[in-house]
Order: sequence, then C-alpha cells, then structure tokens
Amino acid sequence: MEKCYVSYLKTTFLLRMLNNQLNTKFERATNFNLSRYELLHYLLDGEKYTQTHLQKIMNIDNAAITRQLKALEAEGYVYRERNPSNNREMLVQVTDKGKTETLECQVSRNNFNNKLFDDFTEEDIEQLLLLLDKMKINLEEI
Repeated sequence: MEKCYVSYLKTTFLLRMLNNQLNTKFERATNFNLSRYELLHYLLDGEKYTQTHLQKIMNIDNAAITRQLKALEAEGYVYRERNPSNNREMLVQVTDKGKTETLECQVSRNNFNNKLFDDFTEEDIEQLLLLLDKMKINLEEI
C-alpha cells in the first residue's frame, strides 16, 4: 500500500507540474493564455453561446468564466450581450478580431504541439489518452 501511495503522490505532483508548465510555455510560444485560446477556439463557429454553457464546456466556475470573458472582451476578442429572451443570461460571440487571431495562433499552437509530442509514437499518444481518460472518469465519480 505504501508503494502505491508514493506512486500516487508522484503522479499527481507530476500532473500538476505538467499543467503549470503547459500553461506557461503555451502562452510563451503563442502569446495566448491556454484557457482563453481554448475558449476562443470553441467560439470559432460564430454561434452565440450562453455564459453558463461555456462555463460547463470549459469545466470552470462562474467567477472564472466571468474573468476569462471580461479579459477577452477587453481585448476585443469576444462580444457579450444580455439574452433578450432571458435578461439574466449573457450571450457570448467571437468577434472578427477574435476569429482572425485565434486562427493565426493555430500555426504557433501546431508548432508547440509538435515539440511537446516529439519522440511520441502514435501508440504512445493513444496509451496516454486512454490513461488520462480513465483518470478523468475516476475524478468525475469522486
């Protein structure tokens, strides 16, 4: 049991370190915050989404989605408006500037991902995805 406990600690520590490094290095490579990039990428279809929907998709709390969207709105990447059908809801849509810069960022993102997964085989990536998916399912049950 002790060996498993140490392995679990090492694994969760490594995942946290990787997450921190991933966010920092992604931003350095692309000039985009990873969370904001993911949010903008989701909005690229041009549809209007409620802030609540985006919160659920991004799996973050209400305060965090509000901060992210306010920052994106201040930079001119998204437009927010009250839902005419339900004044309590905010609708969010990507702007032309948001679309353009997100699409331009994809080249940098692809270069970043190529470096990140250098020396990984397709089988390595499939195995990693399988293990991370198992962990995600376990987390959802906690």
